[in-house]
Amino acid sequence: MSGDPLAYRPEGTVETILPGIGEDGTVSVTLDADWQILRLTFARAVDDLIGQLRPRDPLSGGGAAQSGPIAVEARIGEAGNDLLRGAPGRDRLTGGRGNDVLQGLDGNDWQSGGSGNDVLDGGMGRDRLAGNSGNDRLSGGWGADRLSGGDGTDWLDGGAGDDILRGGAGADVFVLAPGTGTDAVLDFTPGEDLIDLSATAIGDFAALSEHHLFAREAGTLILCDEGRLFLRGIAPGDLSDGDFLF
Repeated sequence: MSGDPLAYRPEGTVETILPGIGEDGTVSVTLDADWQILRLTFARAVDDLIGQLRPRDPLSGGGAAQSGPIAVEARIGEAGNDLLRGAPGRDRLTGGRGNDVLQGLDGNDWQSGGSGNDVLDGGMGRDRLAGNSGNDRLSGGWGADRLSGGDGTDWLDGGAGDDILRGGAGADVFVLAPGTGTDAVLDFTPGEDLIDLSATAIGDFAALSEHHLFAREAGTLILCDEGRLFLRGIAPGDLSDGDFLF
């Protein structure tokens, strides 16, 4: 957008062209009455597109101007490998089909990868990331996040903050690293899913069992250097060496 003004019509929709996507790359823009949601709907699939609005890009409508923080809801077309980046503020990013990369940056973001093998990064804030189908990589970043892998073999890293992780169907990998806060895994399946401890100093299952694995009333707690991973509904005796990556 690069600061170009968006006209706001009474019906709340205007079509414009984003630089670099060609004359057939029509974009529909929708605002609600409170200027809190901006939706970008691309008429076709766009490969390697960065859809980005800065929080002070001018928006005008009804004789009034809006230059404060805005929320962004952006949707790429039905197919294609897309790069979609939000802006400071509350973003809603949907990848659709294809192998997509979604980056939320600041704010409390909502991201959905759609189908394909997607990479989702919440950045700062309290984010909600959903990989949906495909083999996805989800990183919560900073803040108390909720990550859901969906179908497929997914990789989930809550990052800093107290996060809630759900792998969904498939053999998933949950990451525990120093300084990540307390994360809760809701659906760990021994013998199928994995706990990635490769970023810690824990070298093997014997050291893990002796110094870092603790039974709790509702599950098992794994501790390492200011990082905690709670496995709901799992007893320490349910776990074996094959459930971990060292």
